[in-house]
Amino acid sequence: AHVGGWRRKRPAANARAHLWMVCALLLLSSCRSTPEVTKIGLIAPFEGLYRESGYSALAAMRGALADAGAAELAILPLALDDGDDPLQARRTAQKLRADPTVAAVIGPLTPWAAAGAADELHTLANWIAPFALTPDAGFVDPGVPAQWADAWVAATAKVIQRRGHERLVVAGWTPGWPEYTAAEWATVAGMPVTASDDPAAVGPDDAVLWLGSAADGAAYLNALREGNESASFWLSPQAANSIFSARANHPTNVYWTIWTTVEYNPEIAPNFPVAPDAQLIYLAARQALQSLTPTPSSTPAQWQLQVFELLADGESVPAPAD
Repeated sequence: AHVGGWRRKRPAANARAHLWMVCALLLLSSCRSTPEVTKIGLIAPFEGLYRESGYSALAAMRGALADAGAAELAILPLALDDGDDPLQARRTAQKLRADPTVAAVIGPLTPWAAAGAADELHTLANWIAPFALTPDAGFVDPGVPAQWADAWVAATAKVIQRRGHERLVVAGWTPGWPEYTAAEWATVAGMPVTASDDPAAVGPDDAVLWLGSAADGAAYLNALREGNESASFWLSPQAANSIFSARANHPTNVYWTIWTTVEYNPEIAPNFPVAPDAQLIYLAARQALQSLTPTPSSTPAQWQLQVFELLADGESVPAPAD
């Protein structure tokens, strides 16, 4: 009876064992056929006052990944909000660093937000901030402000001098920019510099270089124009956005500069985002992809400083650098 009982139960046991074996083989096969997902993080404002810039950056990043076939390589974007706030940027960076599938991070989009995230991201080999570049090296370490800030200020100051201004007023300093004295800024700019956030310190023939946010820059310009209509006002690319245009009462004689590739032209480069700041996100994402994939490196971009004049209706038009 014992033997017979065993024989009656054996087929069922064998069936169960066979089923488990099939499931195990399918699971192993599935694991082998599904590539491991790698993520590229994007830190940008998706909520709050500057959310427009965040969604523009996300569109540019997705465009770069799509053009490079990143989906086939199982490389996906992971976008997280920083509200353009240093403290929130730090918390966002912590979340990205805690995810082992995140191999690169693009952003934050502004020096002050990047300063908040720097402690979390400085050890990441593939941390690229769109503003942190030089014409010689391309994208550089965002945590070393002297590199990218000196290059941009020096190039912008040359344009300002060629327009006849003899003194530069550096205003709106925020963490993330170098902590320079006026004399140190003057060495970088190659011209006399006054560092002051007081609009009354600006003379009629001066040029103001604004290093702060768009909203604060608009408030400063409104105060400046109450008694000074002739001084030119120069924005960093992080402040030249729709928030500035919406809040500035007298956006006259206002300019901004940004690094663009030599071949950049919205009309003849349909594969690039039309806005130059979006193009930087696009190129930053492409560089991150090149560092994560075995594809051959592309020819390094050649950079130039592009000058824009900000019109009263909020439109930016290219302006001569001479």
